[in-house]
Amino acid sequence: MEFEDFNLPFGGKLRSDNRWVAALTTMGTAMPQLKVHIKGALNVGCKQKEIIEITLQMAVFAGCPAAINGINASREVFEKEEWL
Repeated sequence: MEFEDFNLPFGGKLRSDNRWVAALTTMGTAMPQLKVHIKGALNVGCKQKEIIEITLQMAVFAGCPAAINGINASREVFEKEEWL
């Protein structure tokens, strides 16, 4: 079984750009890097819903504070880039 075999609730598979968002969210201390990768993920076709869903799922692995930091970073990128 490959990592790619796990489907996500929004119907997609976890792509490479989303993996970085997930990994940096779980770190909880890499907000500048997370924002760069969120912007990059949006630029290559990820949807806001996908990024938010991945960030929320990281609460299970890294705890709610890390997930909340990830949501806040996402919101800042969405607002700055006018993705909202």
